[in-house]
Amino acid sequence: MARAKVVHSTASTSIQVKGNRGSPEPQTTVINFPGGHVEVTRTTDDKYWVHIGFDEDAKIKDSRVDFKFEEYARRVDESRKEIREGKRHGVIPQILDYDKIQHMALLVDGIYHEPGEGDLHE
Repeated sequence: MARAKVVHSTASTSIQVKGNRGSPEPQTTVINFPGGHVEVTRTTDDKYWVHIGFDEDAKIKDSRVDFKFEEYARRVDESRKEIREGKRHGVIPQILDYDKIQHMALLVDGIYHEPGEGDLHE
């Protein structure tokens, strides 16, 4: 049976999907929580679909999107200009119509990095 590595600490529980075909892992890992679930599924070409699904009665209370530093800095500069011109009030954007979302999915192509000391996902 394929098994994912589960690590418990005082602050978190981490499910480590390393993408190592030599060490069998489940093709799909699911985390269920009140209001929905997160699903990580490996594709046949070793990419990962990350799905976030919400129950119909769940209410999404807020949202945000974070960017890599260079993109964030560019947006800060652009935002400051727009704020001076009275066009906008903030740097980190919310997801449009976040309160109506039922499902989100991202296709990720990357390599596994071991968590560092003190990381929440350690």
